[in-house]
Amino acid sequence: MREIVSVVVATLLMTAVFAGVLYYIIPMPLEYALIAGFVITVVCVMVHELFHKLYATEVCERRAEFVLTNFAVTVTLLSIFILCVLILIKKYTGWYTYFIPIVASPGGVYVAMRKADKCYDNIAIVAPLYNFIVGLVTLAYLFTQTSPPFILNDISNFTVSLIALVSLFSFGLAFINALPIKIGDVATDGYWALTVDRSDFATKMATIVIIFISFAVLFLTNWWAIVLYA
Repeated sequence: MREIVSVVVATLLMTAVFAGVLYYIIPMPLEYALIAGFVITVVCVMVHELFHKLYATEVCERRAEFVLTNFAVTVTLLSIFILCVLILIKKYTGWYTYFIPIVASPGGVYVAMRKADKCYDNIAIVAPLYNFIVGLVTLAYLFTQTSPPFILNDISNFTVSLIALVSLFSFGLAFINALPIKIGDVATDGYWALTVDRSDFATKMATIVIIFISFAVLFLTNWWAIVLYA
């Protein structure tokens, strides 16, 4: 029961964050931003955590549980507050910025195993790999539907816009999570994927491929286009 409550609360909090970001940056009605925020949260974030858990329990045969920590709740509520302030400033003064100083977290899956266990690197990388595959599939679909392929705020074709947003956030989360970063006791999935089992060549290559291709899609091409409408 505790895990179900954690999942529901995490989903609501992250939906508010994503909806706030979209409503602030893109000329999108609030109701559309809330729908998009919920879809992005479920597809890109909560299923990401589900893959961690399923791989740990079904493949590595370890006990795993999704936990919403006090830290995750605190930073996410602070992010929602900051977004509300930015939205009000933009509404009443016209001033806005694309640099949004927020940090949000849905919590995470805690696995009952030693981090030195050789299965831990696979548990870590399977979720960013899921995000990466979703990004590729949605990207391929978008190229068949519209030109440019990433129209993020065309309310007349909200389904395609929503798929574009899912693709964008999927690549973004894949890239960020696959980076090998460790600060104190907090580390990304990519850190564990590259450091736990140094003999696991397949996991190392998957991590590197995710980082470089996601980076190329996000930063080295002009594919992403935000099309503004009066």
